[in-house]
Order: sequence, then C-alpha cells, then structure tokens
Amino acid sequence: MITMYQSDRNYVTPANDASLYSALVSDHAGVLNRGSRFKITVSGLVATINTGQAVVGGRLVEILEPEKITLPSSASGHICLVVDLTRMNTTTGEAGSDTYAVKVNQVYVAAITTQLLQEDLHNGGLIYQFPIAEFTTTTNATTITNNQISLKRQPNVSDWQPNTKYYVGDLIYINSLNGNDHKKGTISLGILRCRVDHVSTNTFPASSEDKWRLVDNDAYWYEQNVRYPYAIYASTNRIGNTVNVSVWTSSHNNIANTNMAWIDLPDTYPEVFRPMTKQFLRISFGPVQSPVLGFELSGSGKFRYGTSGAIKDGQWLHGSTSWVTATKPYWEAAKPD
Repeated sequence: MITMYQSDRNYVTPANDASLYSALVSDHAGVLNRGSRFKITVSGLVATINTGQAVVGGRLVEILEPEKITLPSSASGHICLVVDLTRMNTTTGEAGSDTYAVKVNQVYVAAITTQLLQEDLHNGGLIYQFPIAEFTTTTNATTITNNQISLKRQPNVSDWQPNTKYYVGDLIYINSLNGNDHKKGTISLGILRCRVDHVSTNTFPASSEDKWRLVDNDAYWYEQNVRYPYAIYASTNRIGNTVNVSVWTSSHNNIANTNMAWIDLPDTYPEVFRPMTKQFLRISFGPVQSPVLGFELSGSGKFRYGTSGAIKDGQWLHGSTSWVTATKPYWEAAKPD
C-alpha cells in the first residue's frame, strides 16, 4: 500500500505533519526567536518560564502565558519542555462549532533531575525531554543557567572533536573508529547524529552510552568467534545490517560418537546479531552427508543446536547463512583514527 499525504481529500495526522517538519530541520530540536525565548525568573524554589516557541520532534511548542513550576530542593537538573505522547488530550464542546476546544496534555514543563529521556518520536518513541535551562537549588534558593539550543535548519557535517559541546541533531563524521579490530566494532567513513546534549571527552563514547546513532549503517563492521561444545566453532560478522554466520569443525577434532539432541545454550546470542525472524541453519557433514545438524536462532536471542542422529568420530562439518538485523550497532569506546 502506498499513499501521499499532501494530496487532494487525503487525511493528514499530527504525526504525519511532525515527521515532515522534523525532516525539514534535519531532525533538530531548538528554540525559535519568538516571544521572550522562555526567559526564566525565580523566587525561592519557584521558577517562572516566560513566553516562547520551540520545535521538538517536528512539533511547534509554544508557551502562551508564563508557566510556573516548583523545583526540588537541594538538587540539580534541567527545566524541560516535555513532549509526552503517552498522555491523551481532552476536548470539550462539539467538533466544528465555536464551543469546541482542545486541552493539550501531551506537552508540559517539568524539572528533570535524571538523565534526559529523548526518544525518537518518529520511530515508536513516546517521550522527548527538551532542555531550555539548567538549575541548581539549595533548600530555599535557585540558580538558573540558560543554555538554550537555537534551531539549526541546515547543520553541517563536521569531523568529531574532543572537548566540544554537541547538541541533539548535530551531525559528525568519523574517519575510522577501532581501526581493523572488528571484534570491538568498527566504523569506517561514517556519519553519526547526536542523540543527547553533551560535551565530548578525548574518547568517542561507546554505543552503550547511546549518545550517537549511525546514520549510514553500511559504515559498520562487527564480528565475534565462539567455540561451542563438541569442538564446534561459529564465526559471526555483521556488515551494515547484514549478519553472516559460518559454523564448522575439522576432521582433526574428535566430536565423538554422540547423538546431540537439541541443546539450548545458556547465554542468548548477542543482540547486535539478532535476526528479525527465527533463523535455521542446516549443516552438512563430510565425508558422509548425514545426519542433519542445525543451528536455530530466534529473534529474542534464544540459541540452540542439535542433530537428528549420531555424529561419528572424525567427521567434519560446515555450513553458512546470512540474515538481516534491525538492532542497533555495537562499538567500544575509542579515540578515532
């Protein structure tokens, strides 16, 4: 099925509009030069956020009248505009009449003292906390630091630099990360998008910190070799979103006269390799092409293998397959080359 939202008589949702507007500003979030640009004043632990507009996830957020919030005492964090799609808006009156009104509950101002939650609102995410200021409080007083992010419509792609302030949506270029050590996860000639405001250190952060997301997964390579019981080896590599698996043993390995029923491995397969659907790999034996041995891997990472009959002493085996994964790439922290 195909559709085009900007066409005669078609139905366009707010999510459709937001996706388009977000793309037009390269998926950046930022404050517009409108109203008071969310100027904040404080009295004790009460912060007043004045008028302004921002684009967050392609959605135009506006404070029409000053908003007040009470900040937690003896704490530090961010004052945020929160887009929260888990909430439901409410309506009054009859649609199409002058009495119809919408109370928008899906955006609000909040003080966040934990790590900011900034989900991808266009790919299943529901919450995005956009900071408009930092705060520090004592038991009865507040210090505000304005560190607003202005909207950037056409960000340039620049080389990643240490000790640099990066904002959500910034694009950087990595010539090489982890060199040719594919077991650490390598990036070669890759472009990445910033996912959370931060100041870089001398080391590019690991994927587990979720500060950067690869724009072009074709620049990615990761591999892992594992030895299983019965002298069986498995080599797995991921290039882009394609996972290649090779399973083998040699005639020099004594895998014994063993009838291997299905064996569930205690550890799940690494998430970075997991397929979108269950995969089955049929292994051939030599010199005798029986019995059948298979490796089965589910999308949740459950991994098992087994045979339909006895494996004779000295037999060798080999098999290979590939599949596509939709999981996030994995890499270790390192200094870019």
